[in-house]
Formats: sequence, structure tokens, C-alpha cells
Amino acid sequence: MGLRLGILDVNDVESWVNSEIAKTEIPSDELVELAYSSNESIQNIYSMLSGMENESKDYEVIRDLLSQVKEEQLANIEFCRRLAECLYGVWVDNDYGAPEDLNLIGFFDDEYSLAIQGMYGTLEGWHSEFKNFVRKFTNFAKRNT
Repeated sequence: MGLRLGILDVNDVESWVNSEIAKTEIPSDELVELAYSSNESIQNIYSMLSGMENESKDYEVIRDLLSQVKEEQLANIEFCRRLAECLYGVWVDNDYGAPEDLNLIGFFDDEYSLAIQGMYGTLEGWHSEFKNFVRKFTNFAKRNT
């Protein structure tokens, strides 16, 4: 999910795979395959990750991932736009529903489009609202550590 949202990159996946392999005596075939995927494209790595069994709920994972977004990423409006677009995709995948604290992920993508067309709000306003939304999760994670 972190790779899909653009919050994590291939190096983060590599570190996670190495950590998971170190935790077990007999790693799964999927983990071994991922361990040798450093020359694969992001799409192939994402495909391999998507094929793995995952018991985590999307929105639990999203909360955790949003807590990991860095300030320099938030300062980049293009990063925020892509993140909003990907979050919208998760919202659609979950039948257009989200818990109350994440409900806005279904609307940021459209609000960006309206702002860029000059139909509603401004890009600066959208960017500020999106950053504040993400920071709620960053601040929440800091209070709970």
C-alpha cells in the first residue's frame, strides 16, 4: 500500500523484505522472490506485493502510512496531488466508503481538479487543507509513541 500511495519506495520494500526474512527460519516463496527483485520495475514489485496474503485492513494501513509522510513530501504539491489520487483509488476499492477520520480521501482528488480549473477554491487552499489532513495522522502517531 505504501508503494501504491508513493509514501514508500523500492528501498523501503527491500528493507521490509530483509527484516521479514530475518524474523523467520523458512521465509515464504513470495518473500524470497521479492528479495531478488531489486532489478524489477516498480510495477512488477507492486504486483508481487499485491499477490501476497495480507490480513491488514486497508484503512489501518493508510493511517499508519499517512503518519510516515515527511514534511518535505507534504511541501511538494505534486506529491500531494498523486497521494490524493491514490487515496481516492483506495476509497473506490472500498466501495466508496471510509471511516469518519478518513472520509475526506474520497473528495480531495475532485477538489484538486476543481481548484486547478478555477471552478472551486484555489490550489494553495487545496494544498493547505490536504497538508492539514495528513498532519492529523502524523501528529496522532507522535502522541501515541
